Amino acid sequence: MSDFSSLIRSYLRSDPADRDLSKGALLLLRIHGNEFRYNAMIRNLQANAQQIEDELKDYLRRRDSIPSKEEALQIRKEAQALIDAKGKRQPDSGSAVAGASELPQVSGRDFKAGKRTDHDSLPEHIQLIFEQNMALKRRMSQYHLEIRNLLKSSKDCASADLKTLVTLLKEADITYRKNWKTYDRYGSQG
Repeated sequence: MSDFSSLIRSYLRSDPADRDLSKGALLLLRIHGNEFRYNAMIRNLQANAQQIEDELKDYLRRRDSIPSKEEALQIRKEAQALIDAKGKRQPDSGSAVAGASELPQVSGRDFKAGKRTDHDSLPEHIQLIFEQNMALKRRMSQYHLEIRNLLKSSKDCASADLKTLVTLLKEADITYRKNWKTYDRYGSQG
């Protein structure tokens, strides 16, 4: 933990009634470097007390969310593995393809991008699963694109952004596969 973070934490832990507001304003000056704003705050510290606290909390939250170099490297490896594995899932990984032998076989002519031949006769909530998955597929493609772009980037914030995108992609993938399993198996259980 850096000394600067420690200074902010100790300031925020102190009782609001006992805080030296000029020190809080000085911490914000160190963060933003805006002397005009600092001078405006100093003129009326009591009126700016809540703003000083809120901005310091926000800064500390953002600072703490930046991963360490080791975490950043791990996040980049995980993101790269997701990109490399796109479209290469194995049936035993929980995909809808597992147990495909139990499903009715459809000729290539009747197959249209995952849509069942009896799609129009399915209940509305099952048809809706197909539409949701088409939207999820587009969103997952967008996540892949954003992850690829961030992997090429050397920005400091890229790791934090990558972590969020990797999590979103994994959650979307789980939902996508669960939806396909429900859609594909509807009517074959009974």
